[in-house]
Amino acid sequence: MTLLDDLISGASGEASVASLLRQVKILASRTRAAFLAAWIEHELNGYPADVELPPYRGPHQAHVLGHFMGGFGRELQNVQIPSSGWDKKLEAASLFEIELRESAAELGSMAAQDNVTLAWSANIVQNYNQFVQSGLVQRIVTGDMVLVEAKIPVSRHLLVGVLDAVRNRILDLALELEKVVPDAGQGDTSDAEQNLAAMVITNHFHGPANVAIGSSGVKQTIKPPARGDLEDLVRYLQDVGVKPDLITNLRTAAEEDQEDPGTGQGRWVRVRRWFADVAQDAGTEAIGGAVAAAAVGFLGG
Repeated sequence: MTLLDDLISGASGEASVASLLRQVKILASRTRAAFLAAWIEHELNGYPADVELPPYRGPHQAHVLGHFMGGFGRELQNVQIPSSGWDKKLEAASLFEIELRESAAELGSMAAQDNVTLAWSANIVQNYNQFVQSGLVQRIVTGDMVLVEAKIPVSRHLLVGVLDAVRNRILDLALELEKVVPDAGQGDTSDAEQNLAAMVITNHFHGPANVAIGSSGVKQTIKPPARGDLEDLVRYLQDVGVKPDLITNLRTAAEEDQEDPGTGQGRWVRVRRWFADVAQDAGTEAIGGAVAAAAVGFLGG
């Protein structure tokens, strides 16, 4: 089995997300896909405060429940603190949001618990009481009661959703690579194929790779070719600036593949090799990304 086979089997089965991430780390290393490597590092070890979170990790809207105490032992628990009662100049929106920066393993442990809560820091609780006194925050309890604790319940559904999002991203990426570079991440795969895989990974993470081209001061966006449509592929590559001699080589490769079509991953063997070689020569330039997008469209659809 290939590395991609293992990833597809594990991501569609019962393998832990942390285990899958370690396998993807091998893929990132062998393809030298920097963006993938950074994503894996953060998912395995957590996201620092200065790193932007992927959307599935937040921010998510949160309900803040306050514990208030007053004279003579009076107390109120689980009182919802509304964000609407804060003066806008306080910029307190983040206090009513959940950002899940923990590692995938930590999230897995949290998801296994019956009740998970986050809490405001002691400084924020103190500031809240001061803001109430100064009128910057609307009072929601009687005058002599103060906030002593504020908790944010985190639903198990939210935690499981984050882990599922990581699992699905890994599965989608492996399935896409399987169609274009079936041996991506293998130890004996050529540098050209690993390079093409890295470009496919970049396109995958940055969304559909529509390419903007310009002529006579007018820009237009062209979509990658349809699956298996050679003429559509040729038109696309011509539009993005692939040289005519390379197009000729592509036609030759496609004709030879059509004479000996093969099945499954053995189909379009020579065309796959053409994509890898051209992507290798293009390096990290925009043309390389366009070639990778063409490969995804033509080979994967």
